[in-house]
Amino acid sequence: MSLEGKEQQWWEAMLKDQATGLEALFQHYYSDLCRFAFSKLRKQEESEDVVQEVFVKLWQKRHSLQPSTSLKAYLLTATRNACFNLIEKKKREKNLHQGYQENQVATKAEAGGPTPEEIQSRIMEALDELPPKCRQVFELSRFEGMTYQEIADHLDISPKTVENQMGKALSILRKALAPLRK
Repeated sequence: MSLEGKEQQWWEAMLKDQATGLEALFQHYYSDLCRFAFSKLRKQEESEDVVQEVFVKLWQKRHSLQPSTSLKAYLLTATRNACFNLIEKKKREKNLHQGYQENQVATKAEAGGPTPEEIQSRIMEALDELPPKCRQVFELSRFEGMTYQEIADHLDISPKTVENQMGKALSILRKALAPLRK
């Protein structure tokens, strides 16, 4: 039986509320869709999350969908759109966060607070005060954008150790930067 014939069988099973159709689609396309998502997102965990969400939505909307092309084409399009939506969401969050930080700095400067240069200098001093492993974990997280799991794999330590090191780093930095908040 051709792939198109199998897809039709899987789709018909899904329309009869038989999860076996979804399971077959999932098993057949999951790996390819994850690789496709990874090519857009460059993060394995996010790629897997996006693809799983695509399958969840497919199941939830199965009675209202009428794929005009093959299910594979539909899944690829849905995955691509979900990747782009995630990228846009992350950009918006980053811009909001950056705008908030800039607003905080401007507000402090207007109130006679520290200048951006003073803040930058104090941050660098605070980073220098961190123990080496603690600083490495902090920089991988905050500057390289790695997840705790990615850091753990990269440094060959447990995710719990990463979490503990981040907690320690944030505590030290909070204390070092506290005088700037007044």
